[in-house]
Parts: sequence; C-alpha cells; structure tokens
Amino acid sequence: MLPPKLPPLRLKQTASALLMLAGLLFTGVAFRSHSTSPESEVESDCLEVLSQDTRIDTKALDSLDNRHNETRQTLQKSLGQPYCFLPKTSLRAGAITERAVYRLPNDGRAILAFENDRLVSYGREPVAYPPARQKEVELKKSWDLQAGSAIGDGYRIASGLGDLSIEMDGEVYAPASGIAYGRYATISQGELTHSDNACLLFESPQFPGYLLQLCGLEKRRLGAVEQAERLGRVKGYLHLSLLRRDGAWVFVPPSEELLSQLLREP
Repeated sequence: MLPPKLPPLRLKQTASALLMLAGLLFTGVAFRSHSTSPESEVESDCLEVLSQDTRIDTKALDSLDNRHNETRQTLQKSLGQPYCFLPKTSLRAGAITERAVYRLPNDGRAILAFENDRLVSYGREPVAYPPARQKEVELKKSWDLQAGSAIGDGYRIASGLGDLSIEMDGEVYAPASGIAYGRYATISQGELTHSDNACLLFESPQFPGYLLQLCGLEKRRLGAVEQAERLGRVKGYLHLSLLRRDGAWVFVPPSEELLSQLLREP
C-alpha cells in the first residue's frame, strides 16, 4: 500500500523544518569550531581577561632586564594593561608570586612575575621549546636551611647546605611545562662544577626568575616536558635546590606548594 500523500501546506512546513534544522547544525559546527580554536586553548590557564588588544614587542620585553624590582604599577604605565593574570602561586617559602601575561606579536606570550608588587623576572613562552642544551649558573650562596620534619604524605626531610634531602621511593613530576637540562655547570667563588648523570636543572617560563635543581634521579626525562609529566624516579634521597635570580642565583627555601607539585602523582 502506498503511503498517503501530504497536502501541499504540510510539505512546505516539513521542508522549512528541515532547512531550519540544517541551519542550526551548521551554526553549531561553526560555533564549536570557533570555541575550540588554538588561541582559546592556549589562554585557558588565564583568570579574567583584562585587555584583548595589548601587545608588547621584543624590544620592550628585553628592556625588562634592567627593570628588576620596579613596581607593577610603574611597569604597567609603560607596557599597558596585561592581557590577563595567571593564578597566584608559591615557589619559595613565605612569598606569593603573581604572574601577568602579555601577548607578543608572534602569538607567543610573556609572563612577568611579581613578588611584594615588584618585578622578579620574566619568561617567554614559545610555541615549542628548544632542545635541551648546556646551561651555566653563577651561584651566590647565602642561605642556611633549617631542618624540617615532614611534608606531603610523610616524606622525611633532612637539611643540607642550600638543598633539601627528601627520603622517598617514587616518581618526581614537572610542576609546570618547561625544559629539563641534563648538562649544566654551576660557578661559585671561582670554582666550576659540572652536573652528574643523576641531576637535572628545570626551568619554566611559568616560573620566571627561578631554577630548580633535582639530584638523585634515575631514568631522567630531559628536554621539553609538559606539566605533571615524569621527570625521573628516586629510590633513596631526592636532593632538591631552588634558586632565585638576584644578580647571581641565590638559594632560597622552596614552598610546600612547590614540593607537593613535584611529589604528587597527577
């Protein structure tokens, strides 16, 4: 039996509904495509966006090398309002780090770090990190660490000259996206010391003005690493040093927040 024919009006209504449905589907596809653009993914770690239009060039960024300890308000007068701020973090004990994001002309971004409302340093976040290369770090030893008791899940801490020695059996994870150097040298009071195969030096544009030295590692992961990726395994003691740029590099005590990020399984 043949199906009954639809009256002309019903045919017109059905065709209109199909066209409307197709239009909604097309709009939905276009909206989803726009909402998942690479730019929105890159900026997903931002808090509230303050300025869509502000960009700073390489010359302005390089000038910051001579503007350490300037206030955020002074810098903002010359650079303009930042694109956004990243969430506050704590790297060294007793200090909160605020991070302002400025866009660069090549679609990269610069991250300016402030502590006590003054510039610590800045980092440039590239699209792809360069291959790990040798790095030299000039040290100024000026920190005496007090002995602690335990952190996180009961890791026992022993004090050392400029580092923490944490007794553990487990993995160590990257606290942010960055680069891990397996070959580096430290310079202190005219003496040059090269790293050994159980150490690495971690640097991230997310933490401008800071370096993290980790020793006691097996199966190190070197080169570009993503946040929460494994940096290596420790069976015995993890020897950890946090360095802050103050002319030369100075040992500073790491915060419990940073230690938790290193030792917490993602």
